[in-house]
Amino acid sequence: MNKGKVLFINGHLHHYENDFCQPIGLLYIAANIRNRGFEVKVCDLNYQTQDEVLELAKEFSPRWVGLSAITVQALSAYEMGNRIKRSIPDAKIVYGGVHPTFFPKEPFTAGSADYVIVGEGENTFYKLIADDDVKEIRGILYKQDGTIKENNGEDRVQDLDTLPFPAFDLVELRKYSTQLHVYPWASHHAVDTMTSRGCPYDCSYCASPQLYKRRIRFRSAENVIEEIKWIKKISGINQIHFHDDNLFLDKKRALNIFEMMLKSNIDIKWVALANGSTLTNYLNDFDIIARSGCVGLEIGLETGDEDVLRAVQKKEEIDDLFKVNEQIHKYNIVPMYLTMTFNVGETLNSPYKTAKILKELLPNPDLNIVSLYKNTHEPYCFGQFATPNPGSKFFEQAPDLGIVLNKTWNDYFQGKSSFIPNSFLDDIPAKIKRISMKALEEYRGQIHRYLYPDSPIGKWGWTWLTTRYPYLEKRFLDFFHERCVDDYFLFLYRIYKLCDEKRTVKEISAIILQKYKERDISTVCLGFVHLSMFGFIGSSKTTGSL
Repeated sequence: MNKGKVLFINGHLHHYENDFCQPIGLLYIAANIRNRGFEVKVCDLNYQTQDEVLELAKEFSPRWVGLSAITVQALSAYEMGNRIKRSIPDAKIVYGGVHPTFFPKEPFTAGSADYVIVGEGENTFYKLIADDDVKEIRGILYKQDGTIKENNGEDRVQDLDTLPFPAFDLVELRKYSTQLHVYPWASHHAVDTMTSRGCPYDCSYCASPQLYKRRIRFRSAENVIEEIKWIKKISGINQIHFHDDNLFLDKKRALNIFEMMLKSNIDIKWVALANGSTLTNYLNDFDIIARSGCVGLEIGLETGDEDVLRAVQKKEEIDDLFKVNEQIHKYNIVPMYLTMTFNVGETLNSPYKTAKILKELLPNPDLNIVSLYKNTHEPYCFGQFATPNPGSKFFEQAPDLGIVLNKTWNDYFQGKSSFIPNSFLDDIPAKIKRISMKALEEYRGQIHRYLYPDSPIGKWGWTWLTTRYPYLEKRFLDFFHERCVDDYFLFLYRIYKLCDEKRTVKEISAIILQKYKERDISTVCLGFVHLSMFGFIGSSKTTGSL
């Protein structure tokens, strides 16, 4: 029985043009609605244009349109909602996801919302479109007589096994860049899955404590295995990325999952997020973890500075990482240590400490240290900038603790410098060892790779040029990058020369910016980060601690 038409739309991930993953939360809701007799379609603005989605919407003529957004998707979702409302006035526009959860009234003024769902959407969305009395539905906002009404609470799914598997068949899975992030498997498609919801920790940079109230719910091992089999059947993809915050938190359940993978001959390769200290509970279990198909673990180091770990309330012990790291390498599992830069509490010593820890943890002498601070998929490591995401303690505290550089919601992504802490800006750099253009040559390879993602080659029609004139590729690329590296070395050298143990990072940055007007304070501060990582400078206040 067809109970009506529902169109779901995933907002565009601004800045992630070629790096976007399956919208698993939205696909859970879509599957739940479809199983209850509604006709459902899913569009994704990451591989479809707004014009394409609008034409599909006109043809489909949905009664309900659900738009999902994290913060960096919000403006895209609002624009799409406005366009649909103008073209299909009778369609009811419903917003959900992380961003509307924390700014539930914004979609009414910015995105033509009829309803906004706060928190998890499976139960709430179904009750709304099933014509339940909206006044009795928890976790929803709606308009009544021109006034926004808000129903408190949230209708969460207590037994996650009761949910149908995400509607992966409603999207083009191979359009997504989901992968295992570690070589040689990073070049192949993977599918995200979540075996739990929630997190008991209280990291200040994360919105999860507010979203889930530091509670966690688990799916059964049997349910997880059935989903993996189903994913392989419908997609032919045998790589799984476990997107849980805490796959390893419940040891008995996790080992049960791994044992069932082996017994069922499920034959997959997988990677999971992990807390290093939690993994110390598995020091004698890495054999079964590896045999079940684990090829990599993404471990949240964040920083090698223990003072910063405490400042961001990260429950991680660096000593634990070394215990785990030994076992990981023993069983040929590739570790990927997730790091951030410009976290609250960082000083000029922090980048050096992080680089030092990573060099000790990782056996590859050619480790691309600089790219740790870029949003890249390099082997062994994955880096980002500390971002004061809405819903986190960091978002509330950031204006008092440093400079917030974001101007619009589009700026809230981890590949862009969003924040620089006062602890860094007010630090006074000291020269640790002599620098020269010759000394910098040791880091040419690292700087070369650092500059590549930001080069304007793409803007110059690089793809078109090398397709038409392939013989130019290596010659032109090498010339361009060597010039870029030389220019960046000169930039670093000028910063270094101004380090006199008297002026702060902020004061030196102001001087540098008078010459490099095309740069901003974040790029100058990143120069200080690189100089610290390479061991050329440190904090004049605490250099003895290095």
